[in-house]
Amino acid sequence: LVDRAVMGVVEIISSLPMLLTGMILILALDIRRGLTAFLIALCLVGWGEIAQTVRAEFIVLRERPFIEGARVVGVRESGLVWRHIFPNVLPMLVVITLMEMGSVLMLLGELAFVGVFIGGGSHTTGVNDEAAVIAEIPEWGALLADTRPYVRSYPWMVLAPSAAFFVAVLGFNLLGEGLRQIARDAGVNTAAIITKRIALIGGAIALATWYIAGHIGPGTSYAQLAYGFDGARALAHAETLVEIQTESPGFGTAGSERAAAYIAEQFVA
Repeated sequence: LVDRAVMGVVEIISSLPMLLTGMILILALDIRRGLTAFLIALCLVGWGEIAQTVRAEFIVLRERPFIEGARVVGVRESGLVWRHIFPNVLPMLVVITLMEMGSVLMLLGELAFVGVFIGGGSHTTGVNDEAAVIAEIPEWGALLADTRPYVRSYPWMVLAPSAAFFVAVLGFNLLGEGLRQIARDAGVNTAAIITKRIALIGGAIALATWYIAGHIGPGTSYAQLAYGFDGARALAHAETLVEIQTESPGFGTAGSERAAAYIAEQFVA
């Protein structure tokens, strides 16, 4: 019953246009949330294909003689999955992961071409009476979206972000195909790496990476300054400076000198 329910959901998701569904989910999750909205939306859209592939591989492997032998000696279902089936599926999962990276990049490029890109925010600036839309996040999708209004007049602007997408997708596909051939021809002993020790080492590396990324770099100091910012106090300072300048406006006046002295006092305090 669980298998039928999951596969029914997968069939429903597979029948929907991926581009349209992804765009609706991203907008529904608030595109201005940035990468989080894209991660959730693309996972909801793309998990079905991977689930079908893994399920088909499990069905093939469970009929193999070594699985029957493990059942005969009394290995439980969980042991069959983690000790015998999963190690044989792992190389395929690595290949699928690399292939899916290329597919995700392709989908990001398609979404960007219709104006949906990470961050979703942009601002307009004018130079010499000419308006230009500049994305707030400088990523490939935003660069591709920015070139859309100029495709006819300046078609070469689209070449740089398109070439970046093309090279990245081609690289992921070639890497996945190469790993697939290595796993098929040479064979990979994945059972040796699926151990508690390797899992602990991987967890330690992940925690260390998370800690370093969150506590080192300019973003951390900026975040501390942002959290310590007192809006009410800043507004009070601004109102005081406005009152001082109102009494004696202009540079080189008594008001400007009082304002400078007030600012200096606040820095000392």
